[in-house]
Amino acid sequence: MEVTLLYSNTRGDPNIPCPQQTNTDCLWLDFPAADATYKIQVQVTNKPKQQTVSVPFACKVTQNIKPGPIENLSIVSERPGCLVISWTHPRENRSKVYRIKHTNVLIDNLTNSHYNSCEYNTSEFRPYTHYNFSVDCLPSGIYAGYFSDPVSQDFWTPMTAPDLGPSATNGSFTSTLCVDGHRNVTLMWQSVDPEARNGIITSYQIRSGHESWISTTFSATVILTCDPVSVAILAFNPEGFSVSPTILLISSSTVSKTVQNSFVVEIVNMNSTTEILKASWEEKEEVKGEVDYTIFWCKGRLEQFCEGEIQWSEVPAGDTEFSILIESSHAVEYIYGISGTNTHTGIASSVFWTPCLFRRVPYTLPPITAMNVKSLKDSVYVTWSADSCYYQSQVRYTSFVVKWCRTDACNDASQISNATVPVRQLTYTVSSLPAGVNHSFTVQPMSYNTPGREVDPWKVAVPSATDPVVDSNLTAVLGGLASGVLVVTVVTFVCRCCQKRRAKIKKLGDTLIVHLPGRSVSELGSPLE
Repeated sequence: MEVTLLYSNTRGDPNIPCPQQTNTDCLWLDFPAADATYKIQVQVTNKPKQQTVSVPFACKVTQNIKPGPIENLSIVSERPGCLVISWTHPRENRSKVYRIKHTNVLIDNLTNSHYNSCEYNTSEFRPYTHYNFSVDCLPSGIYAGYFSDPVSQDFWTPMTAPDLGPSATNGSFTSTLCVDGHRNVTLMWQSVDPEARNGIITSYQIRSGHESWISTTFSATVILTCDPVSVAILAFNPEGFSVSPTILLISSSTVSKTVQNSFVVEIVNMNSTTEILKASWEEKEEVKGEVDYTIFWCKGRLEQFCEGEIQWSEVPAGDTEFSILIESSHAVEYIYGISGTNTHTGIASSVFWTPCLFRRVPYTLPPITAMNVKSLKDSVYVTWSADSCYYQSQVRYTSFVVKWCRTDACNDASQISNATVPVRQLTYTVSSLPAGVNHSFTVQPMSYNTPGREVDPWKVAVPSATDPVVDSNLTAVLGGLASGVLVVTVVTFVCRCCQKRRAKIKKLGDTLIVHLPGRSVSELGSPLE
């Protein structure tokens, strides 16, 4: 295959070969007349077949110009958000339009601007953002044609102080009990919204009144008064602190005991391939609608609280369960908590963290850790203990079954009686038993419909004909009388010694004053019911 390009001006047929030709293009370094129209003929010959095809066309030079690229591209920041972009071009006397493209590298958005000179001023750029700029040009005026090759340059805009503080919500704190009017409060938050950082966040400052604390993580423990108090959390980068801080109201309330005792997080099998992480709790009927709840979670351990950013989600009003968006395979890496917000005042309680993570269908159910029986009049008092939860095995006790029978009849299953006991009771009195007859007892844990192992061997007790409590009460009374006599004797002796001592002090004319250090301990305010 052979390609030949011939050209001429309008006064003759194409007969001048292209000065620099390949099979795909032709390059003219100079045209005799830039404003002329030329005839061009491209001829393609198939040598084996000796066949030739010619394609003629006309070319007006001024309408087919591709300028050379710009030179000396420069980007300078005059003030935050404002840039001056400048460049030069070797053919400045030729009429051209310049095109400036800039792309936010992070989100890959492209913006085009057209300008007629070799300088472009703009105030549309965000602080500390990675942009890519490119400039090319197009002939204009009497000239037309194609864009030049672009010239590109990356540029980071300068930092400015953060617009906002870190992300947080009322309730994202824990508090110790009050001692001498003060308490330790651990605040937890998320990083600053990316659009508001304006630079590299290096630390956070917590302010309350005239006090301030610095943290380089996503939490801080500060000392506050026991009264409700506001704190401000500011983010810091090399250009300063947040323009608008995050304000949290640190209350003195906790979620109700009903919520604390019932709050559980479980891994629930939805089907053979899907598991979800579900939080659930109970609340008293009379307070429904009075409190809105927020579920919190973060990577960490209860002794250390959150090791990274805290996460949270507000629960729809009236709901008492919530699905947490965590892969069940990673559930043991997190801790989980709940906070309540009074719907009338908007005040949120501190976070209550559960020490437990359960699996709705456990792999195994650990046995009761200890069990005892005590004989009473015509009855037996049964007690046992069990860990509140097994975090690693993810077992949740939902109830206990107490079983008993006459010891000589326990081989007959029909003679075994039982009673189901709520999970937090851990005691049960078996009544109406014949006195003086041996009875055997055991306790079996339950997790929903899954039974655990019974306490083995069964414990034996003999109901009494009289109430042992009376005997113990009599012993206590006698012991109390003896103690009273001893106290009176000691007090009399001390008083006589003190009289003698007071006489000596008075004689010396001295006054002895003893200041004992005060120490008041109080719990946080009333729970949110």
